[in-house]
Amino acid sequence: MLPDPLPAQGEAHGLFQGDRLDMGDGAYQARLLRADEARAAYPLVSLEHPGVTLDLWRAFARRANRGAPRRRGLVAVTDRRGTIHAVFAYQVEAGLSAAAALRVSDLVMGRLPGGALPRATLACIDRLAAELGSATVTIDVLDAALTPEDRAALGEAGFAACGVNFSRVSPARSSPAGPAAPLAG
Repeated sequence: MLPDPLPAQGEAHGLFQGDRLDMGDGAYQARLLRADEARAAYPLVSLEHPGVTLDLWRAFARRANRGAPRRRGLVAVTDRRGTIHAVFAYQVEAGLSAAAALRVSDLVMGRLPGGALPRATLACIDRLAAELGSATVTIDVLDAALTPEDRAALGEAGFAACGVNFSRVSPARSSPAGPAAPLAG
């Protein structure tokens, strides 16, 4: 088990102090998304995952927020008016190659022209990793979900594709309507 990460010395504000953090150009902010706020992100989630119902999304949000916020949770990237443009789950994991690694998954991001939103989301992930004391960051995202702007932003932020993941939907979890919803697992 990993010890709880400590705030950086002199850390006056951050995601874990309930702040909305500016992500660079002033257009986007980030904040933790509590399970009881999941409804606010559902319109965005349903655009990318039309098979996910509000009840499934709320159940996912409860699971993602189970435990200490410095271990796992959800983050929303919003504009200044509070509209959610991206949301992702995070978890701090222990691994053989790093003492503490931040794993970002279930990234759902709106599609806007240009690369400002992907860059703001990556800035949020960097800030989260710093607050959690994680030198290693892994982002799980489906290759088909990445746009050229997303790939450029990932490359600019120092990320490179590495490793291979194999996945399948268990035949027992399939239904006549198709595979189980991705966020329902």
